[in-house]
Amino acid sequence: MCIRDRATIGLTAVVVVISQLLTFALQAGPILGLLSGVGGFDANSDDAFAAAFGIGYFGGAAIGYVITMLVTIVLSGMLTVTVGRSVFGEHTTPSAAWQRAKPRIWALIGLAFLSALLLTLPLAIGIAGVVGLALTVGPWGAVPAGFALGFGFLALYFYLIPVFALASPVLILERQTVFGAIGRSISLVRKGYWRLLGILLLTSIIVGIVAGILGMPFSLGGQIGMGLGSSNTSSTTMLLGLALTSVGVIVAQIITLPFNAAVNVLLYTDQRMRTEACLLYTSDAA
Repeated sequence: MCIRDRATIGLTAVVVVISQLLTFALQAGPILGLLSGVGGFDANSDDAFAAAFGIGYFGGAAIGYVITMLVTIVLSGMLTVTVGRSVFGEHTTPSAAWQRAKPRIWALIGLAFLSALLLTLPLAIGIAGVVGLALTVGPWGAVPAGFALGFGFLALYFYLIPVFALASPVLILERQTVFGAIGRSISLVRKGYWRLLGILLLTSIIVGIVAGILGMPFSLGGQIGMGLGSSNTSSTTMLLGLALTSVGVIVAQIITLPFNAAVNVLLYTDQRMRTEACLLYTSDAA
């Protein structure tokens, strides 16, 4: 099979650069204003630096995280279309990938929220139960319950890793509903779960190492540019630090996002061939 690296990397580059430019703008605006004396701050004071760092850096980063999350969801849908069709030797342009993924974007967002809910809701209920035991029967009842909760949550988390990985390809390529994609993914991972989990964990390790290597020089340069928390940091050097950090994120994501998408789609394809013992023709690629 042939994976069109040029198409997937080019598509990723465009989307990632746009999202990082938006994040950079959200961070740069408050920093420029506060370090220029806006809001009654002395531009050279510690208060101005603290406000710029807190509002500009962390506030912009928080909003930027939401933007990045949404952009990543959209990008994953487009990459799933691109990689899924390239499995069959077909070339997909970014515009064609967008047209095919666009009707499924809200379903992808719903899948992301449902996936988060499946992890956070049991954890929240468990924590509430442990706190209730601590308040009623004391630590002798809460400590064993806490250990049981921790092991149970880890078991749930590791079980859901392959389910979440295959749910997005199912949603896009088979055009399932959100709940249908989760159910279909559970049925697919039932046979070969440990193989899928091992591959996905190894992929996460590789992606983490590669992202760290690619982003580390830019991150270090960004920290130096930010002045490592010095009130003598000017707006120019602070923005330079933010720019370097953004470049590091762009470089790392351009490489790792297509790789992750390719692994998920190829695992989905392989699992269907193994479990259904037939040549895979999805409704999207047929």
